[in-house]
Amino acid sequence: MLVIAVSGVTCVGKSSLARRLASALKGKSYEVEYVDERRLQVPYVRQMFRQPIQYAYWVECYFAVARANILVDYSLRLKDGILLMERSLTEDMIHEKFWREELGAVSADQHRAYLEFMSVANSLRLDPNFYIYLRCPVEESLIRLNRRESMQPEGPEVPIPFRPRYVSGMARLYEEWFTTVPEERILAVDSMTLADETLSEEKLRSITEWTVQQISVAQSEASGLDKSDSRKGSC
Repeated sequence: MLVIAVSGVTCVGKSSLARRLASALKGKSYEVEYVDERRLQVPYVRQMFRQPIQYAYWVECYFAVARANILVDYSLRLKDGILLMERSLTEDMIHEKFWREELGAVSADQHRAYLEFMSVANSLRLDPNFYIYLRCPVEESLIRLNRRESMQPEGPEVPIPFRPRYVSGMARLYEEWFTTVPEERILAVDSMTLADETLSEEKLRSITEWTVQQISVAQSEASGLDKSDSRKGSC
């Protein structure tokens, strides 16, 4: 099974791109399953944003465990297919880091326990084969978040005063993470181009072509074939 993660901070268009990419890959006869992050069914997210000291660590643990369970499940029944996921276990660690460093909501002992779990998960090789990273200006992400929150039937999930700190802090940590991923394993995409109708289809074709190339290389490597292709890119 190959795993592709569509990555990025909140409200950058991850789920929209993932659905469109899954459809495009199916159109090319690939066996693809898409997992929306809502499938994880993580409880207490709303409480986490209001009482991070009490909830952040446990919510982030739940995210990681739920995501690992899904990855293990699909690895057993999608052996020759492609799993397209919104975010990844690696990104769960970014979120844990935000609550720990920005707000002190994760203690040193809790962090050590979290790393122990992630070490076990990593030993199962649950990391994505490659990432599609959606970048978005902080100001635009905040506008999109405000728009989404205004439409929540149960009221806002993220309190208004906390939103700028949340969006800017996560954006900084994601950019730090981006520099640590090998160039051949990640495609950076300007999410603003996906919102522009005149560029959206062209951009999707470009992303799909890059993804097909990565799938081909990964499948060849899995078969023990030597490949010297460079897989880095940005668009």
